[in-house]
Amino acid sequence: EGLLFVSGEDGLTLEQSRIEVGQTMAFVTLSCCQLFHAFNVKCDGTIFNKKTFNNKMLNIAFIVGMTLQFVVIYTPGLNDVFKLQALGIVPLLVSMGLAMSIVAIMEIYKLVKRLLNK
Repeated sequence: EGLLFVSGEDGLTLEQSRIEVGQTMAFVTLSCCQLFHAFNVKCDGTIFNKKTFNNKMLNIAFIVGMTLQFVVIYTPGLNDVFKLQALGIVPLLVSMGLAMSIVAIMEIYKLVKRLLNK
């Protein structure tokens, strides 16, 4: 009745392990997306300029937010409390790439808005 796979010491089935990886990827994607989006809403123009990182408190909040996420994900015991699983490099990069897509989406939106307002 299905494939049972015990992964290491945690005794998770293959299906449970995949669910936890998916949940962790969703957590990383959504929370990082909000952190990246904070830079988008900072100004009406493009974020690709010298003034992007001139807000010291926003920079600190970004670093603290990212650090807390990684602490929750990669700290044994703490990740169990949040039902998350430490991600490998590929799932982490996929999640971060998806989270960063908000920057491209908002840059396109801002460009279209500027072109229509001319």
